[in-house]
Amino acid sequence: MKNDTVTMIPNSISPYLNEIAERLWSGHAAIMVGAGFSKNASPNGTSTRGFPDWQQLGDLFYEKINGTKPDNKGKYLNVLKLADEVQAAFGRPALDQSLRDVIPDYEYEPSPLHVKLLDLPWTDVFTTNYDTLLERACISVSSQKYDVVINKEDLVYSEKPRIIKLHGSFPSERPFIITEEDYRRYPKDFAPFVNTVQQSLLENTLCLIGFSGDDPNFLQWIGWIRDNLGSENSPKIYLIGVLNLSSAQKKLLEQRNIVLIDMAVCSNIDGSHYKGLKIFLDYLLSRKKEDNRLDWPENSELSQSVPQKEKLIQIEGIVQIWRKQRLTYPGWVSVPEDRRSFLWANTRNWIEFITSEDKLPGCLDLEFVYELNWRLEKCLLPLLSIQQAEFIEIILKKYWTQSEIINLNELRDHVPPSSNINSIETDKNTMGKMCIPLMLSLMRFYRTEGLQEKWKEINRKIADSNLSKYLTAEHKASLYYERSLFALFRLDILELKQKIEEWPSNESLPFFEAKRAALLAEIGEVNTAEFILEKSLKNVRALLNLKPITTDYSLVSQEAIIMLLLQYVQLPKSFGNADQNKFSERWNVLKQYKCDPWNELKLFASALERAPIIKPSVTIKQEFDIGRTTPTNHFVNEDSEALIAYRFLIFCEDIGLPFRIPNVDIGKKSAEGTLLRISQYSPFWSMVTLVRIGDQKTVDYIFNREYLAKIDEIAIDELITEYVEILNKVQDERQISNFSAVLAKVIPEILSRLCCKCSTKSKDKLIKLLLRIYESDHKRIYSGIQNLTKRLMNSFTIQQRLNLIPMLLDFPLPASLSPRDEFEFAHPFQFLDIDTEDIKTWDKPII
Repeated sequence: MKNDTVTMIPNSISPYLNEIAERLWSGHAAIMVGAGFSKNASPNGTSTRGFPDWQQLGDLFYEKINGTKPDNKGKYLNVLKLADEVQAAFGRPALDQSLRDVIPDYEYEPSPLHVKLLDLPWTDVFTTNYDTLLERACISVSSQKYDVVINKEDLVYSEKPRIIKLHGSFPSERPFIITEEDYRRYPKDFAPFVNTVQQSLLENTLCLIGFSGDDPNFLQWIGWIRDNLGSENSPKIYLIGVLNLSSAQKKLLEQRNIVLIDMAVCSNIDGSHYKGLKIFLDYLLSRKKEDNRLDWPENSELSQSVPQKEKLIQIEGIVQIWRKQRLTYPGWVSVPEDRRSFLWANTRNWIEFITSEDKLPGCLDLEFVYELNWRLEKCLLPLLSIQQAEFIEIILKKYWTQSEIINLNELRDHVPPSSNINSIETDKNTMGKMCIPLMLSLMRFYRTEGLQEKWKEINRKIADSNLSKYLTAEHKASLYYERSLFALFRLDILELKQKIEEWPSNESLPFFEAKRAALLAEIGEVNTAEFILEKSLKNVRALLNLKPITTDYSLVSQEAIIMLLLQYVQLPKSFGNADQNKFSERWNVLKQYKCDPWNELKLFASALERAPIIKPSVTIKQEFDIGRTTPTNHFVNEDSEALIAYRFLIFCEDIGLPFRIPNVDIGKKSAEGTLLRISQYSPFWSMVTLVRIGDQKTVDYIFNREYLAKIDEIAIDELITEYVEILNKVQDERQISNFSAVLAKVIPEILSRLCCKCSTKSKDKLIKLLLRIYESDHKRIYSGIQNLTKRLMNSFTIQQRLNLIPMLLDFPLPASLSPRDEFEFAHPFQFLDIDTEDIKTWDKPII
C-alpha cells in the first residue's frame, strides 16, 4: 500500500505533500477540519439523511423565514445573514435547534478516514464542526491521547494533542457560531481560541481539509489570521481536498498565501472527496521516518574487536568507520548514558593503538587521533594521561607550523597500494578544522591538570597564528568558553568577569549564550543569567520551528539543557523547589529523542553519592605454582569509579551546569563524590572542584593527613602562594561577589591544613594575610579563620612564636562583632601557647 500510494501522487503536488509530511513527523503540523469532512462519516442506516452543505443550510434558513423554499426569484447571497434573520425572528434557541435538527450527528459513526486522520501526530486538531465525530473517533485511536476542548476556559488545563471545537459542540455547548454577529464578535468573545490558532500557525504548518473555497468558516478564519499577522508575514497554509475551484478562486486564494493541493489530479479519484483525502492521509503515513538515530552508533565488528596485526589496514578501516559514525551523529549535546556506554565499549581498546613511533602515510595519524579524540569527548572523558597529550602535541607539530597548516603534498611521498587514504578529503582546510578541536582538547587537559603555562602557550598560538581562518563560529564560542573556564579554575573572579565581557554575544548560537549565562549565575549575577537563558530558550525554539526534527536532535537537546539551567537559576524565586512541572509537557516530548538531562543527573547521583569502591593500582594474582605471582597495573581508563567521576565533571562543563549558585546547591553531592575518585589522578582538578562546591566540610576529602604526608614542602609552598594571592584579590574587591564569598569560606580551611608542613617564608605570608583579614571590613564572609590562626600558631617553634609577638600586637582586638565573628576572629595571642619559662629563652625580639 505504501508504494502504491506514492506512485499515485503526481509531481505537481508531491513537493507540497513531502513538506507537510516532514513537518508532521517532526512534530510541527496542525490541521483544521471543516464541515465537508463530516460527509465522509459512516451512516447507521440506508435511509440516513446526509450532512448539509452551506447552500442546503441557507435553503433551510430561507424556508424558515419565508415559509417557502428559495426559487429563481428568491436567491440569497449570505448564509450568515439569513442566520441572523432566523435569530431575530424566532430567537436564538430556535436557531440552535434548527442546526441540531438538520445536522444528523448521531445518525453517523466515524469512518476509517476519521480514525486515520487522528492516528497521525498532529500537534492540534482544530474543527469548526458542531458534530461529535472526531471525539468519538478518538476511541479507536491507540497511537496518542487527545484532550477535547469544547470551551475557551478548558484551554488552560489542556495538553497537546487536542481536538479544539472552535464553533461550539453538540449537544449543547453554545453558542453555535453561525450568524454574522457571531463572527463579528468572535475575535473578542473567543480571543483564546483565535490566539491559539494564530500561535499554532506561527509554530506549525497548518493544513485545512473539509473546506470549500467559498466556505464562510474558511474565509473568516483566513481573514482573522491575516488581520493579526499581516498579509506579508502570514505563513503558508495548505488547503487539501478535491477542490473544484475556478481559476479566479484559485488566484484569489494564492494571493492570500493559501497553497492549494487538489487531490483530484491523482489517478482513480473520479471526483470522490473520500478517495482524495484517503490518498492524502495514506501518503502522510507512508512518509513516516522509520530510520531514527536513537540507537546511534551503528554496530561494527571492527570497532568492537581488539586491535591485532596488519596495523595500517586496521587503522584505515577503523578511521572510515569512525568517520561515518561521526557524520551520522544525531547532534546530542551530551550522548545519552546507554549510547555513551556502547560508544566507550567500541573505543577503549584503541586508545593506545598507535604511538609516535608509527609511520603512517598521508595524514592518517592526524585523522586517527582526531576521530579518537572526538569519541573520547562524546564518552565524556578528558585525555586520560599526559602521554596522550604529548602524543597529540607531536601530531599537531607535524601538521601545523608556527603560523600555518603545512602543504599536504609534502606528506604524500609514499602511500601503499592497500591504503584508502587518497579517497579522504585531506586538504589544508580539512586539516585545519581537525587541528582546532585537538588544540581545544589539549587546552582543557592542561587547564584541568593545572599546567597553566602549557595552556597559555596554545592560547597564544591560536591568537597569533593564521589558524583563525579555520575557526567556525562554534569554535570561537568554544574558545571563549575555555578561556572563561581557565579564569574560573584559577579562581580569579576579576579575570573571569573580564573574559565573560570579552565574549561577544551571538544569538545564532543560543546554547553557548546559555553556557555564558551559567557562568554568570555561578558568580552571583543571577538576574542577568536568567534574562539570557530565557532569551536563549526563545531563540532555540525559534530555530526549531525552522528546522524539522528528523535525525538531528541538536536543537531539542539544547532546548532540554537550557530548560534545566533556567529552572535552577529560577530556584531562589521558587523557594528552592525545582518545579519540573513547569515544563512537564515539553519534557515528555523531548524524552522521546533521549534528551533528558534530569535523568542523566539522577544516574550520576546514584553512582557518585555512594562510597567509592577503591581498587588498588596494582593487583597481585596468585598463580598455580606455589610462591609465584603476577602483578597487574591498573590505569585510569580501567578505574570505573574514576571514569564516572570524570564523566560527571565533563558533563557539567559540556552543558554549562555549575555546582552551585547563590542559595542553591545543584550538583553538590555528586561533585563531592568525584573528589575521592579522581584526587589521585587529577589533584588540581579536585582542588578546584572542592573550592567551587563551597563547603568547608569537603576540605578533608583532599587536604587530609594522608595527602600532606605525600606532598613535599615545595609543592605546598606553591599552593599557599596561589591561595594567598586569591584571598588578597578578594580583599581588593570593593563589592564582594558571591563567588568571592565562596572562596573566603573554603580557602582559609585549606590553608589551615597546608600551614602544618610549609616553609617559614610561607608562614610569614599567612601571618600578613591574617592581619589583612583581621583589619578588613569583609570579616563576615570568612570561615575557617580560627582554625587557620590556631594551626598556624601551633606550627611555629617556641622561638618563632616569641619573635612574632611584636607583629601580633598589630592585630586589632575583637570589638563590635557578632558572636559568630568573635569566635572566628579570636585574637592570635589566645593560641600563642607561651609560658614564663619560654620568655626567658627569648633571644632577639623582631623590631
